[in-house]
Amino acid sequence: MHIPGFLVLGVLNDRGTSRIGFVLSKKHLSKATLRNRIRRLFRESFRRQLVIRRAVDLVVLAKYDAKMQKFQGEQQNDFLNNLLFLWKKIDERCERLE
Repeated sequence: MHIPGFLVLGVLNDRGTSRIGFVLSKKHLSKATLRNRIRRLFRESFRRQLVIRRAVDLVVLAKYDAKMQKFQGEQQNDFLNNLLFLWKKIDERCERLE
């Protein structure tokens, strides 16, 4: 699944808890502060979401247009809304797999 600037891959796991990992390369996001901000936003959104009801392992990959995203102010709210939509899509996909 994807949202603007990012691709999210996932697989169901049998550990009982969900996990998230990141691949945010310097090639696509040259500033460390930007990479860290993205990680914080994804982690916080993932931690707060109550949508995904199954244990799943997720990997977030930055695409070439990730650096064009803005992560402050109104654009940050749009990004967080995209993440909420993403978590819902992941949950729907997990339901279909079972």
